Amino acid sequence: MTLEYNEIGIGHVMGEKPFIFDMGNSDFMQLCYNDYTSYDFYSYYDTVCSNGNKIPSEIYESTNFRVKSNNPIVVVFPYSNQLDVLPRFYGETPDPLPNISKPTGNPISIQFNDYYIKNISLIYFELYRDDDTKVENTKLLTSQTDPNKKFSKYEYALYSINPLKDNSWYRVSASFIINEELWEKSWKFKTTVSRW
Repeated sequence: MTLEYNEIGIGHVMGEKPFIFDMGNSDFMQLCYNDYTSYDFYSYYDTVCSNGNKIPSEIYESTNFRVKSNNPIVVVFPYSNQLDVLPRFYGETPDPLPNISKPTGNPISIQFNDYYIKNISLIYFELYRDDDTKVENTKLLTSQTDPNKKFSKYEYALYSINPLKDNSWYRVSASFIINEELWEKSWKFKTTVSRW
C-alpha cells in the first residue's frame, strides 16, 4: 500500500488465478499535461512523466501531500474482521524473506501516513491464535530489517515463519509511540482453506 496513490487498475484473464494490480496517482498524471516552461524553478522531477515533462519539486510535493491528506492515518492488513485471508505466503519478488525457502504465514502489515505522523517508535507488534496463545516464531520487517530496503520508517510487516492454520481466527496486537502519544490497536482476521 502506498498512501501516495488514489486510483487502481486491475487486470485478470478468465480462468487464470493471478491478478495484476497497477496503482497510480491521477493528480500526478494531470501534472504531466501542464506546461511549466514559464514557471521559475530550481529543482524538478524528470522521471514522473512518460512524455518527458519536468515537474517543479514544489508542485510535485504539494500534490503528493494533498493526496496523502485524503488517505487514512493508519492502514492495516488484513483489515479488522477480514475473512478468507490466505494462510500461506511464498514467491514474491523482491523476496522479503530471502533466507527462508519455504512458505510462511501471509504478512500482517501496518502502515502509518507520514502526512499526519512525524515521530514513531515501535513498542510491540504480535500475533496470537484464537486460543490467545502467542505465535512465537515470527519475523518483523521494519526499515532497519527489510533486506530489500523498501520499507520506510512508517511501514511494518510481521510474518509467521510457519504457515498459518487454515480456517482459523487470529488476533493482532500492536503498540507504538506516535507523535509522543501511546497508540494501541488490536484486531482479528480469519484465514481461508489453503489452495496449496
